[in-house]
Amino acid sequence: MTSIHASLPQRCFAAVRIAFNELNIPVKEDDDKAILVWLDSLKEGDKVFQHLKPFQVINRIPNMNVITRKAPLARVIQRIQPFFPELFQFMPKSYILPFKNTQLVHAIARDQCRYIIKPDSGSLGQGITIVEPNTEYEPDDTMAVAQKYIESFLIDNTKFDLRIYALVTSVNPLQIYVYRGGLARFCSEESGSNTIYSELTNVSINHNSKLITHIFQRMRDEMGIDTDSLWKKIDAAIALTIISASSFIQKGVDWYCPPTNSYSRCFQVLGFDILLDKDLNPYVLEVNYRPSLDTHTGEERRMKVDMIRGAVQIGAPLKLAQHSLDARKWGWTKESWDDFLLKTPEIETAAKEARKNAEKMNRYDLIWPSNDPEKKIWKKVYLKVQSLNMEQMPGITVPQSVMKGSEA
Repeated sequence: MTSIHASLPQRCFAAVRIAFNELNIPVKEDDDKAILVWLDSLKEGDKVFQHLKPFQVINRIPNMNVITRKAPLARVIQRIQPFFPELFQFMPKSYILPFKNTQLVHAIARDQCRYIIKPDSGSLGQGITIVEPNTEYEPDDTMAVAQKYIESFLIDNTKFDLRIYALVTSVNPLQIYVYRGGLARFCSEESGSNTIYSELTNVSINHNSKLITHIFQRMRDEMGIDTDSLWKKIDAAIALTIISASSFIQKGVDWYCPPTNSYSRCFQVLGFDILLDKDLNPYVLEVNYRPSLDTHTGEERRMKVDMIRGAVQIGAPLKLAQHSLDARKWGWTKESWDDFLLKTPEIETAAKEARKNAEKMNRYDLIWPSNDPEKKIWKKVYLKVQSLNMEQMPGITVPQSVMKGSEA
């Protein structure tokens, strides 16, 4: 049976093309018979969903910017945190600016700690300010998030954070995977040198990354750290972050990219930046909408190709559906495709079987849904999130039609 086909932009990361080549997936720009549409840019906007064919799957999820922008991310966590304070300790104390300028000024004057201020839509470390204790801070009207500075766990007296990849393959039901790899991004100067090269780990500033697999191996062998337990804490931070925004994301999917009768039509790889504090507690610093797929070493390239391959195999296991598309010379409407899927249940069966096989072959672990007794409380969090009233998020505008869903 033929593989799926993919529609790729002319310009995309080399790691993406390598991954598709290794999967023997034919690629072509603007292929309207390809079941997979792969995007590689940062700011496509909601219009990309309007141009999809009724059978196509895309590697973007509507409204995901609710957690990939810093201000709304802080807000969705703050909405649910009071109900489950013991679970939501993975987000540093945060102030959404300019709305909380006064509170931040008071906190800086009161607390003997540093604060880091990040522009809401900033990336690559641009515009970040660190405010020292007992210094004056003059607020402005810029949309930003100020967070209490976390003193991090050091290796070789050097600060680092973790870039970990999460894969969301469905929103209703919510399905979340975590890739057992990624990057440990080290500062290029030791802690205490008081320069940006010792404070910020962004690859635009420091090109000193190592594979998480190597660093975790060292943490186990040389430091006696239980990295399995550490992964569990990281999984919880990732899953609960996504769950906290699930109602907003579901509204977006229902409005812009609803599923077919047989499969979800959108999935997305997210890049979570995780900082470990001195006690090895993980903190979510930010979530990246389109994590960088640039590579600086052969090891990094191999890891990212593997991560992309797994995401495609798990997110779009639709060879039989593609075969049906190839066999028909004329197009499909939403109604005719849905009717065809109802009459051809083997497409859904084949997709589920292909996904199970892909899970076995790849380094992604399904962390939600789960039968793990320790995760039962996550279901309570999910239900509470669904019960909260929808609200506009700082820094982004969700159309009222989407907020109201089918009532529009």
